[in-house]
Amino acid sequence: MKMLVVEDNSNDALLLRLALKRKTLGPPVAVVDGAAEAIDYLLGHNGYGERRRFPLPELILLDWKLPGMQGWEFLEWLRAQPRYRALPVTVMSGSEDAIEMQKAYEYGANFWVGKPQSMKELAAVVQKIHAFWADTTSLPPVIAHNYPSFPAAR
Repeated sequence: MKMLVVEDNSNDALLLRLALKRKTLGPPVAVVDGAAEAIDYLLGHNGYGERRRFPLPELILLDWKLPGMQGWEFLEWLRAQPRYRALPVTVMSGSEDAIEMQKAYEYGANFWVGKPQSMKELAAVVQKIHAFWADTTSLPPVIAHNYPSFPAAR
């Protein structure tokens, strides 16, 4: 499953990469350090235009508290794009604030997962997220096949 990880903390990003590798889920599509870069990735801007090298994700793992554009603002943008309206998003956050969780769901998150502190716990959570989306659910063909029927996003 192709994933786009949006994580501004370089240590957490490294742990996510290692957890994905450890569970033999393969590398994520990309790890970007903020919402603005995630938008560039999805739109194919600023060096992300070559889709063979930067394929569209089937799942986004989104850190909630980001510098600049926050997680909710990214979700608001994402859900306003017809091409990405159904793209699954799992929010990973160190916060367990009920108001923030509610906000994430209101703006279109599919799941909120607490960010584990140990590598072992993180690997287990990443495995569960992957198993749910890749093995348990059925994604629409448009998502599962990199949106072939949609025109390029503007």
